[in-house]
Amino acid sequence: MIELGRLRIETEESIVDAREKVAALGENIALDKIAVTRTAIAVSQLCRTALEDQEMLQLDVGLEQRKGHYGLALTFNDVSKGNLAELSEVFFDEVQEIKDENGHVRLHVFRQAQNPGFQPSDEFIERQRSRIGKLSKADQLLRVILPGSIAEELTAKDSVKTRRHEGVAVLFADIVGFTTFCEKREPEEVVQHLQELSLAFETIAEKHQVEKIKTIGDCFMATAGLLTPLENPVLNCAKCGLEMLSTAKRMSSRWNLRIGIHVGPVTAGIVGHKRFSYDLWGDTVNTASRIESNGKSGGVNLSQQAWAAVSDKLQAQSIGFVPVKGKGELEIFCISRW
Repeated sequence: MIELGRLRIETEESIVDAREKVAALGENIALDKIAVTRTAIAVSQLCRTALEDQEMLQLDVGLEQRKGHYGLALTFNDVSKGNLAELSEVFFDEVQEIKDENGHVRLHVFRQAQNPGFQPSDEFIERQRSRIGKLSKADQLLRVILPGSIAEELTAKDSVKTRRHEGVAVLFADIVGFTTFCEKREPEEVVQHLQELSLAFETIAEKHQVEKIKTIGDCFMATAGLLTPLENPVLNCAKCGLEMLSTAKRMSSRWNLRIGIHVGPVTAGIVGHKRFSYDLWGDTVNTASRIESNGKSGGVNLSQQAWAAVSDKLQAQSIGFVPVKGKGELEIFCISRW
């Protein structure tokens, strides 16, 4: 099977999107108008029927060869509705139910192309993959604003459930002497430098599997282990912080940073409805912020809990116990090198 894409079906809008993409593919492989219409109807009916018993359905779209001829191949994954195969037989040339050892059922259907000479070129395949995987402009913008899985949940359900996450590393990075820097420069120059730094930080964060949450003025906030499970989220944040420090010093602004990291439980969710943002709350977030503000300039500063998670992998020195508002005295460790 030549895989062209996987569609996530949860809402009526996603059913319509799947139907239109499958119909367009049918037209592109030379199915006649009646076959295209029947296939589109089948996709709609099968998706709606499957969603009666489950919240979400994944539909694989591709091309498959039978007796030397290509055709449209669809796989409805993890379906529980018992009569889907029977419904499919009315619309497709071949229908197959596949059950794995865990009892999960996949429904695989095939529709032969009318043109026996059709052969998908590499260019055709890439064009179809791009079209099937293409998001709407609104969805694309949403995924720029929000983490991918959060954007999907918001799109599907028009809300995001507030959740508690355990063992999340939270990183704050702040520019040292930013106010003085701004006083000596025009606002446009300051924004240009901030944009340069922010773009670099986003690239570094992605490299280390660290998720940017937001920027607050000259402060960059990110997490590790929140939406993607990681073996050691603190280590990811520490490596990310060290690269942030070295990168900032090489930039035209020559900014010096102060970075703070703490680890623990957080609560995460969407704030607002019209101009919303994804945010974190809890003692872990507050402590990470205070570790940063009370830490050593030009260093990656860790709380005692964060240091315990990486002490066998990195080198650091204690800068002593620092009085922290609302927390009493906290020992802070500053990483010196890998």
